[in-house]
Amino acid sequence: MTLRSTRGALSGLAGLAALALLTAACSDGSDSAEQALLTGKATGTVEFWHFFTDREATAFQAVVDDFVFPPTDPAVRSRLEAEAAQVGLPELYRRLAAADPPAAARIQPGNLRRTVRALEVMELTGRPFSSFRAAMDAPVSRYRLTVLGLDPGPELLRARVAERVAAMAEAGLVEEVRRLAGRPLSRTARQALGYKELLDAMERGTPVPEALEAVVRRTRAFARRQLAWFRRDPRVRWSTLPPGPERVDWALEAYGKG
Repeated sequence: MTLRSTRGALSGLAGLAALALLTAACSDGSDSAEQALLTGKATGTVEFWHFFTDREATAFQAVVDDFVFPPTDPAVRSRLEAEAAQVGLPELYRRLAAADPPAAARIQPGNLRRTVRALEVMELTGRPFSSFRAAMDAPVSRYRLTVLGLDPGPELLRARVAERVAAMAEAGLVEEVRRLAGRPLSRTARQALGYKELLDAMERGTPVPEALEAVVRRTRAFARRQLAWFRRDPRVRWSTLPPGPERVDWALEAYGKG
């Protein structure tokens, strides 16, 4: 699957991207993966130039690795959520900790969504939820990969997050959330970056500028977590993000020689 040319993607790095990852499999084995990627001779190329959320990070691995998502059942999940509302999340978390201590150790006690997800998977599969982490902790790819991580550095990343949130507000984010506030939203939608902070502000009468500052803080925390997530993958070759239009020439020089 090729989403767009490498040169086009590299020339578009002026956005928020906390990091960028490229994956490629050589079409005929005559070039290195790097050369195939940068010259357009690659097959199975997938490009992400994006700020990664926790789910999107997992999606990257699902695309390039032999990674199987555990099953899901809305009825089971709804029942567990109703049970949490009745007996309290701590009780469900204690149940998870007793049945699968490694999974509980990775989940914050106050995280309802992840606690319910772990119990749901265990009920559906009869396996510990932690057993599904093997493919994430020691990934085996279906491709010969070149993975390039571009880290703009903490100061530039902090500034870009603030700029991006301001641009979203200018583009109508606040008005969008106002329109949605009176509609039924899923728990996942209500927790989305920007939605949660603005919905909470509208319910509490908090000024919009304060809510937008909360969006900035939470987005920066997400960026730090996702950089940490990808740094655990030994296949990622890290470099800082060069400024300006020279980044295309920099990438070709640094990674295009094979």
